Amino acid sequence: MLFDQNTPLLGGGLALSVIAYGLFSAFVSGPEILAREAKKAQWPAQCQRMVIAELRSTQPTQSFQPNLDYRDVMRGVFGRDAGPLLRMMEPLGQLADQAQAHRRKAQQMNEERLRQKAQAAGSRCGCAVAMLSEKRVPVGLYAASGRFIQPAMFKNLTSELKSALHSPRCQITFGQ
Repeated sequence: MLFDQNTPLLGGGLALSVIAYGLFSAFVSGPEILAREAKKAQWPAQCQRMVIAELRSTQPTQSFQPNLDYRDVMRGVFGRDAGPLLRMMEPLGQLADQAQAHRRKAQQMNEERLRQKAQAAGSRCGCAVAMLSEKRVPVGLYAASGRFIQPAMFKNLTSELKSALHSPRCQITFGQ
């Protein structure tokens, strides 16, 4: 008979194949497709700029401090008569020099910290992509349909990636 009532509509092998394809799409090809879509949307460069801007906004603001040496000021005001006064103020001058050296060292350390955190920005951006790839159903559906079915996550991919970037998981993991 052409249509036998006793045979199931979907055979066990076909059902198993569909399930295997779905799992493959959700766990293997889906995350790879998500990473490629993020790269296509220029996420790595955009994310790097956002993280560096975030880091710069946390930097203390530097007030303008003119680089005037008290010795030059005294010589400008008193001329040749500044010598005895400068010798008397020498301990104060040493303290001022030390303070300026400490200020420069603190600024260099701050710049070094900023540079190190900027290098970790790539890892933080990768964390955002990894977090989205854990959403197995939309990722698997997108991959299994050959990108024909586009879940909301993929329609707003950049905003989803930004949300994941600012999630506590990506901020705590990478020292923000």
